[in-house]
Amino acid sequence: MRVNPTEDHRSGDSGPIQLVLASLADALGVRILRTAVDTWLQRHFSLDPDLLGDILLATNEALANSAEHAYPNRRADDSIALHAVYDPTDDELTVIVSDQGRWRVAAPDPLSVRGRGIPLIHALTHHAEIDASATGTRVTLAWTISTDPPALTLPRPAGSDMGSPSSLPV
Repeated sequence: MRVNPTEDHRSGDSGPIQLVLASLADALGVRILRTAVDTWLQRHFSLDPDLLGDILLATNEALANSAEHAYPNRRADDSIALHAVYDPTDDELTVIVSDQGRWRVAAPDPLSVRGRGIPLIHALTHHAEIDASATGTRVTLAWTISTDPPALTLPRPAGSDMGSPSSLPV
């Protein structure tokens, strides 16, 4: 099983928009899932580029952690599942990455260049939760997003003090 996609959204439906995927727990599987999420987000939403980048980076980090750490005794059929859902009733986008592996707490090493993934995930999301159990790990990433087109903000030239928009002459 390289990738098993399911997309559940009907045209004109105002209900949740979902993407459900599974792939092998390896580098190629991570890339396939990340690309599918990117395509899905860009097809259904008009997101600010920075927010899109945050969503993709946090999702990639959760996927990469699963692929690298969930299965210490790697088998050919180890897999990662991804479920992305946008609920228009509360403007929340949730991405869930899950596996059937075992959570391992790494020993702290102040000289290591590793171990920054989970703090990065928390910095990039509006809410993140990790649920580790004997049957696997589930990482839930959430963002409140607006489905309206992103606002265009033009930078002011340095040193210009034009006042607030309401104080500008018409």
